[in-house]
Amino acid sequence: MEMYRADILPLLASNNNDIKDTVLLPPAPKPRRRLNKKVILSCGISLLLLMTTCATIIFIRRRSKPLPPIYSITLDGEDVPPLNQTTTLAFTVTDSNTNQRVSYEEFAVPGEKSLHVALVSPGAQVFGHIHPEDFGGNDLKVDFRFPVSGNWAVGVGHSSGKHLFHATVPGEPVSTPVLGNSTWETIGQGLKVSPGDVYTSPIYFNDDAIAVHGKYIMRLEMLNNGTNVRPGACTPFTIRVYDKAGNVIDDLRPFLNSPAHVIITRSDQASLYHVHGLPATLAARCTGGRNAAHLHSAMAMSSVLNGAVGFDASLEVGHWTVVAQLARGDEMIVGRFILVVS
Repeated sequence: MEMYRADILPLLASNNNDIKDTVLLPPAPKPRRRLNKKVILSCGISLLLLMTTCATIIFIRRRSKPLPPIYSITLDGEDVPPLNQTTTLAFTVTDSNTNQRVSYEEFAVPGEKSLHVALVSPGAQVFGHIHPEDFGGNDLKVDFRFPVSGNWAVGVGHSSGKHLFHATVPGEPVSTPVLGNSTWETIGQGLKVSPGDVYTSPIYFNDDAIAVHGKYIMRLEMLNNGTNVRPGACTPFTIRVYDKAGNVIDDLRPFLNSPAHVIITRSDQASLYHVHGLPATLAARCTGGRNAAHLHSAMAMSSVLNGAVGFDASLEVGHWTVVAQLARGDEMIVGRFILVVS
């Protein structure tokens, strides 16, 4: 309905068709509705109750699901293995929540190596990296020959964590070289592996072994030529492999379904890390995943690597040995570096 000025109403009433300049008034403003405070308060309370109910349902559902098992591993084999004799090390897996022994079927991850055992001698002169294959009696067993006496680090990595044991081999003490400055280049040995990349013999890093098997050059690279290794800081590294003439080896393949396996051990054997590389240069992930965990079947990678494999580490102060394992054809390429963190 239109509204008109009051002073022209009589003219409208007289039906005078000659009226000119008729001015229309603007529509009357609609009254604003005021929100009721009680309504606002009621809506707020209802929304809060709805959110609380949803959160409670989610919490109950999560609590009703069983928690993932946390495994504990004990070394049941020889904690004092004899010198230079093949010894069986058996690892018992226990569910930490129930304290019950876990069968292999429950512990194993389909398509993956369920247990990684790294063995490092005093001074990191001898090395072993074995995956248990005998699971009789729910024990995860490995056979290994300890060729030198002294305190060995036995690092065990699995799908949900890692454990570090020590085995003392009796015998005359062996002299171990003092670890000096960081080394960024080393001789890589080419060792024949069985199908499935099985290699259970001790790996030596002495001059004799290098003279026989040393056919590659391995380089450990990082930013600023290694001057920025800081305690506790995530540091990316790259490993490159060359032949003796200095040509890049560009036909590497994954080793045990991973671009590289890297075992990092502190000189006092108080810390041992097992990390897996990525097919990339300076591949810093820094996820804290320094375990051999769920990285095999799930890792997407090319079947041929171009010679550059990256990994990262966050290390404490000290002298460290870095043992890297890669593969080419039917050979495992293995080399050892020294890394100083100060």
